[in-house]
Parts: sequence; structure tokens; C-alpha cells
Amino acid sequence: MIYLDNAATTKADQDVVDSFVKVNQTLYFNPNSPHHAGVQAEQLLLKAKSEINRILNLNNQFDIIFTSGATESNNILLKGIAYMKKETANEIITSVLEHPSVLEVMRYLEREKGFKLKYVDVTKEGKLDTEHLKSLMTDKVGLVTCMYVNNIMGQIQPIEEIANIVKNYPRAHFHVDAVQALGKVPMQINHIDSLSLSGHKFNGLKGQGLLLLKNIQNIEPIVHGGGQEYGLRSGTINLPMAISMVRAIKNAVDQTKELNLRLSNYKNKLLSFLAEYKNVFINSPQNASPHIINIGFPGVKGEVLVNAFSKQNVMVSTTSACSSKMNKLNEVLLAMEIAESKIEGSIRISLGAHTTENDILSFMNAFESVYDHLLVRYGELTLKGTNRKMFVNQLKDNVKRALIPLSGYHVKGKRDRMYIELSPEADINEIIQRLSKVYGIKSISPVIKIDKNEEKINQSAIQLSHDFEKGSTFKVDVKRVDKSFRLDTYELQRQVGGAILKENNNITVNVKNPDYEIKIEVRMDAIYIYEKVIAGAGGLPVGTGGKTLLMLSGGIDSPVAGIEVMKRGVTVEAIHFHSPPFTSEKAKDKVIELTRILAERVGPIKLHLVPFTEIQKQINKVVHPRYTMTSTRRMMMRISDKVVHQINANAIVNGENLGQVASQTLKSMYAINHVVQYLLRKIL
Repeated sequence: MIYLDNAATTKADQDVVDSFVKVNQTLYFNPNSPHHAGVQAEQLLLKAKSEINRILNLNNQFDIIFTSGATESNNILLKGIAYMKKETANEIITSVLEHPSVLEVMRYLEREKGFKLKYVDVTKEGKLDTEHLKSLMTDKVGLVTCMYVNNIMGQIQPIEEIANIVKNYPRAHFHVDAVQALGKVPMQINHIDSLSLSGHKFNGLKGQGLLLLKNIQNIEPIVHGGGQEYGLRSGTINLPMAISMVRAIKNAVDQTKELNLRLSNYKNKLLSFLAEYKNVFINSPQNASPHIINIGFPGVKGEVLVNAFSKQNVMVSTTSACSSKMNKLNEVLLAMEIAESKIEGSIRISLGAHTTENDILSFMNAFESVYDHLLVRYGELTLKGTNRKMFVNQLKDNVKRALIPLSGYHVKGKRDRMYIELSPEADINEIIQRLSKVYGIKSISPVIKIDKNEEKINQSAIQLSHDFEKGSTFKVDVKRVDKSFRLDTYELQRQVGGAILKENNNITVNVKNPDYEIKIEVRMDAIYIYEKVIAGAGGLPVGTGGKTLLMLSGGIDSPVAGIEVMKRGVTVEAIHFHSPPFTSEKAKDKVIELTRILAERVGPIKLHLVPFTEIQKQINKVVHPRYTMTSTRRMMMRISDKVVHQINANAIVNGENLGQVASQTLKSMYAINHVVQYLLRKIL
């Protein structure tokens, strides 16, 4: 398993686990008991706090309170400070950057306890806007909160700058949630008033938490009974948890510099890798913490992506683990003015102390496979879920129809790819030209299919490179779906690239912006090598979206409307009202030609030619001239409505747009539509 959800929780270090077990078995006494064993436990507890003071360089400025985690720490601190200051300073300042364990407490205090809650603006870089904070600060502010490192996109907040602003207001208490910071980024905490931690965020145990607090006399207890931990957290101290928490903190602090450097290196590799993919966007700011990367995939649900990666044995999350199942867009990303499509289709990759180089490479391989299945080739077919097979089969039929009467090919449709095997007599250019017009195909590539033989791979790649212009650049891109293949992605890239350079001394490598890109796909059945990617028509296969009757006038709007609905998978029959001398013979020929052009994309289209002269004469005879146009269109609609039922279609399509001509008003359209049951019209 490749675990990349470390911002949610981390794997406990073995020495932390060992420390917990040892203390739990030998010093299980209550530190508050008056007997010798209790005194011994209390001494160990005090020693643990002293050690934390030393490790974090607290300079004896903070009281140290062990809790069950940052959620409890935040609740104790925020409610306790607010209650104490309500009479003199009842304003609270926060931002949407906060974790729910802070933000929801603040909203509770506003909603249920009468506090005034003010939100600081967030910049597009995901930082708290310090200028706006200055404008919000008054002598009535009793509490200010800011997360050290944001858990959604990893931005490091300007804690010291915020502290310098808050200190000018003596009544204000500055609290920091630092669960994502310890061990990942260097921390300066002596200038703040309180801080919360969770052990399981930095390779400790679940149920371990810490609250650091200055001026403990300024907080009101929210839990009563027992009197331990300065009366703020009544109940028996969990000594084994406290002692092992010290070990986790020490490990985290000791490794901060090395881990920051290593995770920064991993992050840069991931960012360089992701930059190669279209329709993939980095939501995290450039200068964010090295362990969190938020990625947006417009058009794909985040939950779908998480599930797809899970099937590849890669564990990621959507936003935070605490809110990943909530059916709403993330407030943090919205505040950064990131497009909703990039938020809805976002995932969070979070690295940790146990993340390895192999984990990063494995993620890249998995990403290639997920990206391949969701965003490439079949395009929108990936959105069809359990109906996908029907869409693929329909596309296969449409491809076969488009290639009639050509010869020398064999079509094979699979779930994620369609392969067309060619014999020597096949006209590849004509086949590609026809396929590029078939709706449902996103792209086409002429490929070389070979056995999984390294020498054959080199030879095929060299063969493709012979067409490269002198002085040009290239790169080798590998998708290694078959993980059992001997060479990994980078080894195969190096081997093939080296073979090409050995045979061609007039071309060079450029991995960022190459003139040519040789793509190698190592799949289960064979290896596919190609260089060209030819854009297809996209959309959905015609025949999957129902049937319509297209009203063709001979102008440009109606065939465009026909193309648009066919692109959504709809089968079309056409109807044209021929009324000489009101319309010319040339107009009829134009409609026939337009139908022929439309048929190039979908196969034969039936055209219904309706003689309309006598009806139009009668309209002109009995209808006032002001209403002849509306009446004519109504009659055309009535006839079209009859034909729709006869051919078992589901809608009438035309090219009319609101305001296209003076007569096309909403009132006119309503009058015309009133005589039909089904109409599909794009109103602009």
C-alpha cells in the first residue's frame, strides 16, 4: 500500500509505541494519588513536561497540558478564553482557513453564546490577509486564531507578523493550531499565547494531544471535577500517552530539517511530473509546506479520483479527512478564488516521515493509469459509470460504419482503449481522416505494437526518431501499466532515450518543451509506441442519447444545431420544407448537401422533404401579413411534430436563437412552440 494521506494521520514510530507499552505496564499509577507509586508517576509526568519545555525551547513561558488531541485542546482553550473575556472583550477574529475543530467552536460561540465573530480575508495565495486583520482589531477583541500550516493546501501562515499585530491589543489572546507544522516546517512559538498539537499528526499515537498556554489564570475551565492538569482537564492523567508523546515530539523536532528537505525534493518531483498533464491543476500555492499538495481535476469528482487511486492501492483524500464526506465545496479553496470545477475535482496528497522515494514513483505510475482511464482517449465516456459498456459498443459500431467501404483493418474495442489493427494495404491517412470525425473519440494515434522485448522497444523508438527534423528536440514518456515489466518508468526512459541519441547525433533531449514526444505504453498484452496524437471530434457516440428531428432551413444555424446535438450522442433525422417559388431549387440542393456533410460524421441521415407551397399560399391568403411568419412557423412545427411521432424521435431541433431576427421574440417563440409537444432549442 502507498500511503499518501499523512495530513489525516501518520504511522506511529516504533519507539513511540514501545514507550507507551513500557510505561503502561510499569507505571500505570494515578499521578494524583498520594501514595509512593502515585508520587513516582507524578515525578515522571513533571519530567515529561520539563523535557517538552526543553525540546520546544519554551523558556518556561508556557504551562503544558496533556489532552486527547488538538480538537480537545482547541475546545478547552477557545471556550475557556472566550468565557473569561466575554464581559470585557466579546469579539473574536478567525478565518475560513481554520480546521473545523476551531472554526465550528467559533461559530458555536457566535450562535449560542452571543459573541461577535469577525472573519479575516484570505489572499489568493491562501494566506491570512494581515492588512485586513489590522483593520478588524479593536480593544474589544478578546481572541484571535490562526492555523500554522493549512491542512487543505499546505500554506504556511505569517504567524510572527500576526502575533506582532495582536500584541498591540492587550486584551486579545492569540491561539495557533500547529498540528500540520510540527516536524514539517521550522516553528517560532514564543510570541504566541497558546498552541495545540495532535500526536498522530507527527508519528505519535491517536489520543495524544498537547495544549501550551501562557497566563493560565486567564482561562475558565469548561470541564469540572477531579482538579488535575491545573483544573482545566479534570480526570485521570493518561501517563503512558503523555510519556510517549514526549518521544514523538522529540523525534519530530530532531528530524525537521532533514524531513523538510526530503519532502521538498519529493514535492518538486511530483510538481514536475504533474506539470506534464493537461487538465491537471495545482491548487496549493508555490511556497506552501512541502508535505501537502492539493490537485484539481476539472470535470471529475474528487470522490471518484480517491476511489480510482484506492483501486491502484494508493491512499489519498479529497480535502481533509475530517470533512471529506461532506457534500459541499471546501471553504478554504473557495476563499482562494479557485474555480469550483477545480475544487469539486480536487484531491490532497500529503507526505510524511515514512514516505519513500519508491512511494513517489509508485504514485506516478498509479497516476498515469488513473489519468489514462479518466481523462484520455474516450473522453466523456468515463462519466457514464455502469453504462460505459453500452457507450463503448456504440462507438465501436460507429467506427466500423465510418470506415465502410475501406479495407485492411480490424476494430477491437476495450474498456479504456479502442485498437484498429492495420494490414499493409490499409490507407492509414484515410482511416485517420474518417476517425477524426467520429463523435466519442478524443484522440487518435498511429502506434507500433511490439512484444515486451527491450531491444524491439529501442528499435521501434529509433525508427520513429528518423522522421525528426535535424536540430530538433525530443523526450521519452513512459506509461507503465504492467508493473511486472523488468524496467521501471525512469529506467525505460533512460534506456530508450540513450538508444535514440546513440543513433541520431543531430537531435537533443528537452524534457520541458520538446519538439517531439515518443510515448511508450507498457500494457498487459503488449507494448505500444507512438509519437503523434491527433485530435478527435470528442463528445459522445451518436446513438447513445436518443433520436431527434432536425429542421434544416438551408442556413448555417440549423446544421450547427444538428452538429451540437449529435456531439451529445443524439441520432438525427432531418426535415426540410420546400415551397417553390417561395424557396428556390438551389435552396433544396443546399439542404441535401448539408445533410450529406452531416452524414460524414455519423453515417446516413434520412432527409424528409416536405412540399409546403400550397400550405404557404393558403397562409398568405387568409392570415394578416403581420402574422404570416408566425403562422408559417407554427404549421412547420405541427408537421414536424407529426413526423417526430412517426419516426419515434424524442425532440425537435432547430437553429433558432432569441433575437436572431426581429420576429424571434419570446412571445413569438411561445406561440410557435404551443402547437408541439417536444422541442429542443438553444435560446441565446
